[in-house]
Amino acid sequence: MRSKEYAHDYRYFPEPDLVPFVLSEKEIEEIRKGIPELPEERIERFKRDYSLSPYDAGVLTSEKALSTYYESCVRLLSKPKLIANWIMGPVLEQLRNPQEIEHFSISPERLVSLLTALERGEITQLAAKQVLGIMVQTGESAQTIIQREHLSQIQDVGALDRLIEEAIGENPKTVSDYHRGKESAMMYLIGQVMKKTKGSANPEKVNQRLKEKLEETRK
Repeated sequence: MRSKEYAHDYRYFPEPDLVPFVLSEKEIEEIRKGIPELPEERIERFKRDYSLSPYDAGVLTSEKALSTYYESCVRLLSKPKLIANWIMGPVLEQLRNPQEIEHFSISPERLVSLLTALERGEITQLAAKQVLGIMVQTGESAQTIIQREHLSQIQDVGALDRLIEEAIGENPKTVSDYHRGKESAMMYLIGQVMKKTKGSANPEKVNQRLKEKLEETRK
């Protein structure tokens, strides 16, 4: 039970059958250069180069294939935070686990095409998520789906007003509740208008025009 404090106390001794193996500094440096980027280094680089939070960087580097997919997208569209949000949200929702990104049916080019349409205001956030789901199911391009499903964001104020008026006319009780100060009534009516537009209307625009129309009904 005596204490052991030094190497000789453990009876350590050199292995007699192994010859000395010495590496030069040059060899060590060549080996170091051949080592791929380590996970911790990649996390720090993502935080630095893409201005991501520690959490976002951690999720996106949890699998090498996932981080590769992310960087492929960023090279095509310089919106690192937008792409991070979509990969961690809608994209991973389509997969059972992050490892499946290697076999994801939507290439970085196709995902960026969808996000570019969203950035340009061609479609709403809600419509973009719908398009992504259809892309996974059919393999079609974002533009094909947007055109076929008529998901382009409504720019015609007159057309939007007509749908708002329909929603108001179909829900007299909810309109009455709104006039009595019930806030949830407004949210319900917005939902009805968005349903009529299949998510292709700008929610902020719907909110603004709906309030104006409701005020007209108060008179």
